[in-house]
Amino acid sequence: MARQYAAGLITKQAELAAQRAQYLWMAAMLNAGLSAKTVNRCMIELQAVAETYAACVNGEDHDGDFRLARELMARGVQVEWLPEEQ
Repeated sequence: MARQYAAGLITKQAELAAQRAQYLWMAAMLNAGLSAKTVNRCMIELQAVAETYAACVNGEDHDGDFRLARELMARGVQVEWLPEEQ
């Protein structure tokens, strides 16, 4: 029972951390001059991106982080490799 409670608590904390990270990106997008309409479109796109990422992470190669970082870089976004990818 304690194990289930702890697992539920960790899951909830992870969900809240993810939501806070999304809020930070939304605020940064607005501060960079993007419109609320564009930010809302990004929120809609996030679901498809997350599903593609999850499929890569859960696939046989488990290369979701690598693929996502590589795609961002290819599109001109300056990101750093995660420690596992270096």
